[in-house]
Amino acid sequence: MNLIFLFVNATIQTSEPETVQLVYATWALVFTTMGLALITWYSTRSSLLTTKHHLQETIKSNELFVMELKEKYKPRIQIHNGSIQYESSETNFANFTCLIVNSGKVTLREIKIAYEISIRKMTLKELLKDEKEIWKNVKSYDTALNPETRLTDYTIRFHEDNKNEIWVKMWFKFQYLQNSFGEEIFQLRFKELQNVGFDLYTNEQIDEERKSN
Repeated sequence: MNLIFLFVNATIQTSEPETVQLVYATWALVFTTMGLALITWYSTRSSLLTTKHHLQETIKSNELFVMELKEKYKPRIQIHNGSIQYESSETNFANFTCLIVNSGKVTLREIKIAYEISIRKMTLKELLKDEKEIWKNVKSYDTALNPETRLTDYTIRFHEDNKNEIWVKMWFKFQYLQNSFGEEIFQLRFKELQNVGFDLYTNEQIDEERKSN
């Protein structure tokens, strides 16, 4: 038990406030669950039923609190100022640039961004099927991205003959909170080199699609 407290204290001392809150809530849920297990095991007296009921209610309350914290500190990424410029009228080499902003309330770490240029939108099922191929082109960032901060200008140089319609796919994978991992996929559409919108697959959608396959 002492080792558990030492581990929790060490985690709290080296974590951000949002991680500390989640650690407290999670360990509260663990200890109340352990208490319920012990009472269930030794519940030979009717007087313990009331205590057991109170512990069950406490567990439900803690579970809801943990869910609320995870929702509050859900990672969120935004892409701003996406643009494509060809190097010259005589070449089909172009540069895509954008700003990547952490618009959530939690710090993102170990950020990796895979990218692909194509002339059509892909379904989530197609993207997951081609995951290994897409992740051959990847940029990694060692620095943490704090809330409401941005990465420096992100640039992709590519070759594309079709200048009428271009889709830029950006697949993010990152770590947040205490050993939580997330991913998001953006598909930015450009028509005649003008940014005309994007599609986003969230972490929840990606998880659901992975489980269904």
